Amino acid sequence: MKIIQTGLNLDLTDPMKDYVDEKIGILERYFDGQETVLEARVDVRVDKHHKSGDIFTVSVNFIAKNKEFYAKERKDDFYAAVDLVQEKLEAQMVKYKDQLKEGIGGESIKKELGDQDSE
Repeated sequence: MKIIQTGLNLDLTDPMKDYVDEKIGILERYFDGQETVLEARVDVRVDKHHKSGDIFTVSVNFIAKNKEFYAKERKDDFYAAVDLVQEKLEAQMVKYKDQLKEGIGGESIKKELGDQDSE
């Protein structure tokens, strides 16, 4: 999976990039051959708040072959923001996979994925 990282108003350090790679890369496990994970786009922005200092906004657009997942979080700690974004994406992916398994809209999703076993 390709992870594209961009920083706005800051330069992402190697430890920051490595942390994003680790946290976002682990989400690929939810796609076990049914879909191809194309890329994850991670945008990190830092804004100065007059009272609380630096505020990090982390947004991730996780793009699979037939499905996109998006999450965004604002925190005063970069690593906490990445953790929360990863949790949000993971919840979306679990819900999506449960829908596939339980059949709630599953037939249309399976058809969208091109799953031949469902026929």
